[in-house]
Amino acid sequence: MVEVVVIVGRAGSGKSTLAKWLHGTHGAHIRSLAGPLKDIARDVHDFADAQLFGTQFDKETFDERIGMSPRRFLQLLGSAARTHLGHDVWTRACINSILFSHYFDDGAIFTVDDCRYQSEVDAFKALTKRDGLGVRVTTVKLVKTGFVRPRSEHDSESSVDAIECDHTIRVPMPPPADHVVNAFAALVPGPWSEFPRRCVHCALGTAPCHACAP
Repeated sequence: MVEVVVIVGRAGSGKSTLAKWLHGTHGAHIRSLAGPLKDIARDVHDFADAQLFGTQFDKETFDERIGMSPRRFLQLLGSAARTHLGHDVWTRACINSILFSHYFDDGAIFTVDDCRYQSEVDAFKALTKRDGLGVRVTTVKLVKTGFVRPRSEHDSESSVDAIECDHTIRVPMPPPADHVVNAFAALVPGPWSEFPRRCVHCALGTAPCHACAP
């Protein structure tokens, strides 16, 4: 059985933290719908890694060269591609990167860390219905509590609120890393519940401790 964990949530809800924990603790292979999108953005505007993969502050800092933040540019570019190339353009690319990966084998774990539309979630769930594929898809939604919704926001953010997932984790702001991963391990059935857990800091390599470092 191949496990695919699809993570849904607004910006800053802890999606990347959870995906990195799954990678550091259970060897999950991380896939992102925005991966090809960020590659295109880098080729066009020569963005620095921090602008595409850094902190929320890095991603949202105004770039004078293009008259907007990197996040805003990615939102516009992503929407344009969905309009002109099909609403599932990024989903198809991501699913293919999983199915045709040389890691795709019994016992493998993949996690998709940036689903933002119901159609994307539905496309991944449909993998379970493919005969002979042997895939189990688990969808998890991270909901920011105490969050004040902006008056104006891109639909890639507002659409998240209505998405239906298998499991929902409420995350206080700012999101404590331990809260996200502990809630996931306790709530969601899967191999991550069957093995000894390493703390999130060890798994992410941020602050190894004597108790659970290998």
